[in-house]
Amino acid sequence: MLFAKNSGAIISTLTVFAPRHPLNPKPQHVVWNSQLFQYAAYNNNNIIIGDPINLEFTKLCNNLGWSSNKTEYDTLPCVIGLDNSEERPYIYEWPRELLLEIPITHPSLKGLDQLNLRWYALPVISNLVLSIGGIDYPLSPFNGWYTCYEIARDFIDVQRYNKLSIIANGLGLDTQSSLLWQDTALIELNRAIMHFQ
Repeated sequence: MLFAKNSGAIISTLTVFAPRHPLNPKPQHVVWNSQLFQYAAYNNNNIIIGDPINLEFTKLCNNLGWSSNKTEYDTLPCVIGLDNSEERPYIYEWPRELLLEIPITHPSLKGLDQLNLRWYALPVISNLVLSIGGIDYPLSPFNGWYTCYEIARDFIDVQRYNKLSIIANGLGLDTQSSLLWQDTALIELNRAIMHFQ
């Protein structure tokens, strides 16, 4: 992960672990997370705190003994187990030096800064099987990098953080007279995401 993180200059990386032998399909280690770095979600009296896409996975982690501060940006642990096995999986907490989180700040509109938005910079897909020449590699995490619009969508989509109106209010936009505030809020959010220094 440190190689892929590369002090912020992300390197697209694929790590391939042991294959599943076609003649001896014994259980193999797999990562249960869909991505290695993601934010948890909690249901607090029908109000979701965090990233709703991870609500069920957060419950699973809690049932396995993981606990957190229950904030909007708690990084989920890595859950590693054997496929096709009843054996209890292992929970791995990420060391701080492996995390790369970017604060979302605007170059001129400080109302956005007060929302304390942030996002993780290293998207690592971790639950797919790599198949090459009929051989499966069940543990083969790989990463790319985010575009600013992908991060913006994570903040504004209604099934994710759903913060478009909150961002608009933070920017002091008039949300009553027309729907153009939505476009303005999205443009300024993208400007803030690209502003990282």
